[in-house]
Amino acid sequence: MVNILVTASTKPSSAFVSFAYFVVNIPVFHLDERPPWFVVTGNVKAMELSHLFLAFLRELFRGTIDSIPQTVFSEPHTHAMSNDLKSFIADIPDFPKPGIMFRDISPLLRAPTAFRHVVSLMAKEVSDLKVAGIVAVESRGFLFAAPVAHEAGVPLILARKPGKLPGDRVRVEYGLEYGSDSLELKHGLVDPGSRLVVIDDVLATGGTARATGDLVQKVGASVASYIFLVELLGLGGREKLKDGTVSSLVQY
Repeated sequence: MVNILVTASTKPSSAFVSFAYFVVNIPVFHLDERPPWFVVTGNVKAMELSHLFLAFLRELFRGTIDSIPQTVFSEPHTHAMSNDLKSFIADIPDFPKPGIMFRDISPLLRAPTAFRHVVSLMAKEVSDLKVAGIVAVESRGFLFAAPVAHEAGVPLILARKPGKLPGDRVRVEYGLEYGSDSLELKHGLVDPGSRLVVIDDVLATGGTARATGDLVQKVGASVASYIFLVELLGLGGREKLKDGTVSSLVQY
C-alpha cells in the first residue's frame, strides 16, 4: 500500500496528481482548499509508481499531454468497483411515482475510475464480437456508447427521438405504459448486412431496446448483442430481445 501526501501548489505535484488519478487509477482525495494538499493511496509498489511517474513526466515535457486538471474529485467506495458496481448506483424510492425504485447512475458518472471501468468492460465485449458499429439509444445510452465506440474503434450511430435528425430517416414506433413513442435512424449510416451492437443504460421492459433492434433490421442490418449497464430482471425485458445476445453489468 502506498500512502503519499503531495501538494498541488507546484507543477510537478500537480502533474503527479494528474498521473495518479488518470494513468494509474489511484484515488485522489482533495482535503483542503488552502493549502491545496492531496492524499494519494493505492495498491501500487512505490518503485513501480516512481518509474511510471517518470515516464509520465517525460511525456508531459514532450508536450504529448495537453493539460493538468485543476480539481480532482474523490470517488467513494473505489475498493468495491471491480466486484460491485452497485455501490456506485443510488436507490431512489418512490420515483418517478410511488412504489417505483429508481436506480440513479449519477454517482457512477461522477466517479471517473468507475465510469472508465464500465466503458472498458463494454468495449471489450464489443471488440470480441467484431461488429461493424454501435447503435446508441437516446439519450442516456449516448453516455456509454460514445466512449465505448472510441475505445473499441468502431463507428457510432445514434437512434434518436423524432425531430432530431435531418434528411431521410427510418422510424419505428413502440408502446409505453401510457401512450407511445418512436425512434429514428438516419438513412445511409448503416451498411446493409452489417452486424451491430445496441447500447443503453437500463434494460427494463425492453420496449425501447426492441424498437432499436427493429430499426436496425429495417435498414437491412442485424443486432449481434444488446449491452446495458443495469438490468431490471423482474420486468422481463430480455425476453423481447431474442435476435441477439443480451449482456448487463448490474442486475436487480
